[in-house]
Amino acid sequence: MNIARMCHMLAAHAVTIAALTSDLSEAEASIAYIDGQWNFKQVLGHLYDEEQYDFRTRVFQTMSAPESLLPAIDPEGWITKHNYSGQVFSVWRDGFLTERRNSIASLEAFTKTNWDQTVNADHLVGLTAADIMWSWVTHDILHIRQLTELRYAMVAQQAGSHAIGYAGEW
Repeated sequence: MNIARMCHMLAAHAVTIAALTSDLSEAEASIAYIDGQWNFKQVLGHLYDEEQYDFRTRVFQTMSAPESLLPAIDPEGWITKHNYSGQVFSVWRDGFLTERRNSIASLEAFTKTNWDQTVNADHLVGLTAADIMWSWVTHDILHIRQLTELRYAMVAQQAGSHAIGYAGEW
């Protein structure tokens, strides 16, 4: 596993996420542009929590203390428990970016290399540290797509009666 490449992808994804959210006002970040889906605040709150409590924790614990049972996580429950919608958007965005820098620095300094070490969690039987690492990179891409869809919906709403079809088919 090429950890330098993984770190490069995580860094590039953070830059993309930052760019997709850098110009949002607090009001824009709070609007549910797509019915039944998260708003920008909720996406960034989720990314912030996942960075701290899920992927980084699971990769490092699996390789450093493989006998320890991984802590339970509740990403859906965190939305209300951590009050994603009630916090200032920049707290989530800046928090995520800071935690991502911390993750990359930790990964670059990490000396354990048993990426085939299996995860110690009943609901993740058979997954390895490498699987979690690749899932971390992929998780970013899923949320980059989600943020892009939110931006499109936001622009379409803000365009109002102006036709946006000239841009191309969505």
